[in-house]
Amino acid sequence: MNPQIKAIESIPHSITLGECLKDGPVTQVFHCVFEGVKAVIRLDLPISQTLGLDRFSEVELLKYMEVLADTPKILFAAPENGVLVWQYIPGVTLEDETTRPIKIASSIGALLGNLHKLNAPAFLPTFSSFIDRYRDLLAAEMNHPIIHKGFALFDSLSNEQAFMVLSHNDINPGNLLRSEKLFIMDWEYASLNHPYFDLASSIENFALNNEQTKEFIQSYETNGVAVDLAELVLWREFSLYLSFFWLMIIEKYATISETEKAWMVKLENRLSQAKG
Repeated sequence: MNPQIKAIESIPHSITLGECLKDGPVTQVFHCVFEGVKAVIRLDLPISQTLGLDRFSEVELLKYMEVLADTPKILFAAPENGVLVWQYIPGVTLEDETTRPIKIASSIGALLGNLHKLNAPAFLPTFSSFIDRYRDLLAAEMNHPIIHKGFALFDSLSNEQAFMVLSHNDINPGNLLRSEKLFIMDWEYASLNHPYFDLASSIENFALNNEQTKEFIQSYETNGVAVDLAELVLWREFSLYLSFFWLMIIEKYATISETEKAWMVKLENRLSQAKG
């Protein structure tokens, strides 16, 4: 039996599967009706375990975040089976540029400023634990110059970490939902991390230009924390290495799409020109 079908059938509630919203290498996401209520269900694919995603910590974090209204309410969770159901919120993700707020840079900066001010739950894994997992999964490829340089860059940055915050670690257009406000979706990579990683990956994933990046940082700094621009440049570079690591792992342990292959080639070309 298909593992995803088996996972759905194991849910002790009435559930009807609807349109597929995301069919990625790590998870599948569908519209559904859960106990008569419109909802969304996420089903894990086998590589989620390979990546070491901690679904139990994720569920605890989502429960913690519910009271802050920054993420949808959980309706059902079976982390041991890789199943998560949350309330449906009408809206659109920011993947289509026409759906983005006019002041998108300022909006994301303020969103992250508020996120990073929250008390970070102690049960969260550290970002370095994800990196160690990736290091193990790519051990046979360590002679690849890009992989070697990427991990070396992280080691130099992690040695300088003075404090860590609650970090989403995957702020991208597909993970921000525009409804009556901006909702942050998909917390599966969340951890304790240096705040600059969220900033760096946001700038890269939204391809912010220089003016937008300035607005983004100014909006973030209203939380009372000044941003070191030189250090942020290094975190931006590392965010590209991490995307390359992830794609290498997907190619090695699962099925990589043509779009993801093209992204990996683009990253490889860019990182090959990086200094260091």
